[in-house]
Amino acid sequence: MYLFIIFLFHLIFFLNYGIVRAENYYISNSGNDRNEGLSPVYPWRSIEKLNSFMPNLKPGDAVYFERGGYFTGQINLTSSGNERFPLTIGAYGKGNNPVISAAIPIEGWTLYKDNIYKAEVNFEVKNLFVNGKQMTIARYPNTGMLTISKTLPDPHRGFTDKSLNQQDGYWNGSTVRVRSINWAYEYSTIKNFSKGTFVFSDKTVFPLQTGWGYYLDNKLSILDTAGEWFFKKTEKGKGILYFKPEPNQDINKVIAEACIYDYAIFSKLNLNNLVIKDIDIKFQFENGIWFTGLKDNIQISNCRFIGQFQIGINFSNITRNCKINNCRFYGINGKAIYILESFKTIISNNIFTNTGMVAGYGTTGDAFGMSGIVILNSDSNHLFKNLLVNTGHDGINSIGNNNVLEKNILFNSMLLLNDGSAIKCYGDNSSYSTWRYNFIFNSPGNLEGTNKTYNHVAASGIYLDDKTNNLKVYGNTITGCGLSGINLNNGCSANRIYDNFCFGNAVGLNFYQGADEMKNNNINDNIFLGRNEYQYFIQLITRNANFHPGKFFNNYFVNPNSEDLFIIENKSKKNLLSFSQWKNEINPAMENNSVFLTGKNFMHPKILMNMTEDSSNVLLEPEFSFKDISGNSLFGSTKLPPWSTEILFADKNTDDSPEIYLINGPLYFGNIKREATQGKLWFGVIGENIKEYVSVTAPEGFKISKNEEGPFYENVNLIPGSGKVFTVLFVKFDPEEEKNYYNFIKISSGKVGKSVKVTGSSR
Repeated sequence: MYLFIIFLFHLIFFLNYGIVRAENYYISNSGNDRNEGLSPVYPWRSIEKLNSFMPNLKPGDAVYFERGGYFTGQINLTSSGNERFPLTIGAYGKGNNPVISAAIPIEGWTLYKDNIYKAEVNFEVKNLFVNGKQMTIARYPNTGMLTISKTLPDPHRGFTDKSLNQQDGYWNGSTVRVRSINWAYEYSTIKNFSKGTFVFSDKTVFPLQTGWGYYLDNKLSILDTAGEWFFKKTEKGKGILYFKPEPNQDINKVIAEACIYDYAIFSKLNLNNLVIKDIDIKFQFENGIWFTGLKDNIQISNCRFIGQFQIGINFSNITRNCKINNCRFYGINGKAIYILESFKTIISNNIFTNTGMVAGYGTTGDAFGMSGIVILNSDSNHLFKNLLVNTGHDGINSIGNNNVLEKNILFNSMLLLNDGSAIKCYGDNSSYSTWRYNFIFNSPGNLEGTNKTYNHVAASGIYLDDKTNNLKVYGNTITGCGLSGINLNNGCSANRIYDNFCFGNAVGLNFYQGADEMKNNNINDNIFLGRNEYQYFIQLITRNANFHPGKFFNNYFVNPNSEDLFIIENKSKKNLLSFSQWKNEINPAMENNSVFLTGKNFMHPKILMNMTEDSSNVLLEPEFSFKDISGNSLFGSTKLPPWSTEILFADKNTDDSPEIYLINGPLYFGNIKREATQGKLWFGVIGENIKEYVSVTAPEGFKISKNEEGPFYENVNLIPGSGKVFTVLFVKFDPEEEKNYYNFIKISSGKVGKSVKVTGSSR
């Protein structure tokens, strides 16, 4: 009886929790697919072997690719984990992350003509990379854009360009890439070309517009510039690749890689409890990772996504409780992250560089085709401490309810498109979210390919679009925006905009009242700073008289050189108003206790920023006298709380004073065994008016590098260019003894310096 009870207990335990013996499977470039793959000594060799074995993977199993390896192919994922035992795809060994690539090397080049080379291949080439850099599909014109003379009766189907005189059929089969609307490029194959008229194979989503721009590509006869390529199909699955290298490049010494796969990891099935970590994913034509089924508890960490033609991570369909942490996204043509119908997803501590930075590539026919992070129809998500540098359209687009966006840093958003923002949302289902302590630098907007006679720059730092409601937007720092630091559009109501610092924008705060009423917004305790007569404080644009978007109180408006810096535009009639006129116009009951500061006492603002989790003690130069915005004198130093900005006013010009700002930190490595391989953490260094190199020194137990693949050193020097430094540094925990490590990375240049706290344990 006793033995029967024990047996029954174990049976119930196994049935309830699905406990089986988990296995680790290893894949190496030196392996053999005839091996069992159960040890690093006898690993598999290929992704094809993994795919064939996929039905046998069970919860708790792990698949490890050897570090330093390069694996070409596409993982077709059909297995998951469970709540207790996730399925893991990761790395083993020492060295850099293993690479899952969609590209294979091209060899056997022969001269075609005019320094154009060709190579016969047994596959369809979808994209081309040379020495790790994406090449350009042969295009016309090589730079700039052509202009639409007239659209077809169906403006989604094609257009006429009267300047073109090629023979009928010349452009058939080529690709047209057209600026169809402010916020999108679209592309389609040309079905027919006749007498300057193009008819598309696929309709555009947005109607084409007369006077807007386009270019053509994917035709051999226009391959005339170094860095261009073209692929010609000769028969099914085969073809000829043409490429024109730089004049000084030896075609037989370059690393040319042709993209042939669409995905790195793909699944149409429902997935849950999956861990993907320590993998580099490169050069896929569609998406790096694309999961189309229901997803729950997917964790992606310490991965790199490089050169995807469309999307880095694509989670379409319903997504719950997923995490994307400490990943890097480089040179993705479309969206870096696209998540649909997400709930409680966390996106944190990631780096995004050069997203959507090739006009006309990326995804086509949507409003987010060249954006950094897009979470659509998604609720209760948390996006924090992400760094986005150089984005073609929106940096972050968050559509949904109860989302928190905080402590993100965005440089150079809206570089190729218009009518968008560094951080943006849309619609009446964007509500009750919180956007706080974000730092936004430079969101200019781009009108190339539009009809500039009738168009205008519409790029903001923060954009609440069309009926957004009940958002809290506070503690953000915003500068360098083509339209406005903060923009509210058409029907935005009951939003709270407070404690933000907007400086150096065309307009600090913009309201556009369309067909839907905008009301009950509170705008309070913000600072709006301009330094010339072309940097306005607030602009109200309305079709209706007596437009009052909300209450304004306790705000500071600062401009040393001008007073008429409020704009009210009613039915295309624009009025510039002084502060007193603004208060009378907006209604004294709606503008209360705000302060306008002008004159010589405010000629020399000094802006202090802290973009880390630690308080920052800022030393004040003794040769200047400083006052805060309330007129209080400051001496010696001032303390900045984490993720904050403070403005001081000096008695003379401080614009040439050297400054160092840090991004991210402190860095916590936790407990890591000696000799164990772990992900690198990162921080950024910004230098202004730097006259000497910047020295960065790591303490015992830590090493630093300007390249996450190393090599890592105890000290690196950053060389300023035109007095500026902008560098992301990677930090590796490299303990020599079993003990706790707690110290600071020192950053210094001349008399200015900063420090980043680093901790870790090897016990």
